[in-house]
Amino acid sequence: MLESWCRMGKKIKIRLLRLSDFEKHLKHITPYSRLSHSELFTGNNAGISLESEIKKEILSSDKINFLVSFIKWTGIRIFEKELSAFTERGGQLKIITTSYMGATDLKAIEYLSSLKNTEVKVSYNTDNERLHAKAYLFYRNTGFHTGYIGSSNLSRSALTNGLEWNIKITEQDMPSIMEKMTATFETYWNSDEFQEFHEEQKDELIKAIDHERGREGSGKNQVVYQFDIKPYPYQQAILDAL
Repeated sequence: MLESWCRMGKKIKIRLLRLSDFEKHLKHITPYSRLSHSELFTGNNAGISLESEIKKEILSSDKINFLVSFIKWTGIRIFEKELSAFTERGGQLKIITTSYMGATDLKAIEYLSSLKNTEVKVSYNTDNERLHAKAYLFYRNTGFHTGYIGSSNLSRSALTNGLEWNIKITEQDMPSIMEKMTATFETYWNSDEFQEFHEEQKDELIKAIDHERGREGSGKNQVVYQFDIKPYPYQQAILDAL
């Protein structure tokens, strides 16, 4: 009888420990601002930080879409652990960015493209199409989707102590906005303007970044001559047809 009670006591203790671990895990991955209410982040270090929220959003999502003008390695370092854990457990990650102003770090793009279940697309056409949008979209199988839109690119200063404004939108209180954000991202993703990055495109990205950095640093009264001519996607389609 005593032995039976001891075994039962151990089972109850194990269940309590499991429940405690689950509650701890739930607290670790649940955003402070929750998944059903919108929130404004103003980057003044008051209240909830954008950095901590996005970490939790990553850990609690099943699919993630990022749309940013540029990506810095310092920004990726903030979420390196979370993004690795997310993709390792099967999470899908899609990222759209550009070579605009030469601000994107090659190291950041290479790291992201090396992650499992991850696709990165880059726009090299900064003369006519300059992507300024910044959006972070998080999808969950439960339907509690969330999205952040505002001024923060993927850089340390923009995500931590910069005076950036970003608003969090949820599927629960702004479904039409979430739907529009999703549809717009998919439009960009399927556009010829954004090309999927692979290691063999490394030299092309380096040239684009160097070109942009040279143009930004040339000054108004200087001219930078570039002769690396490459047709735009719509021109390439015409050339292929010919």
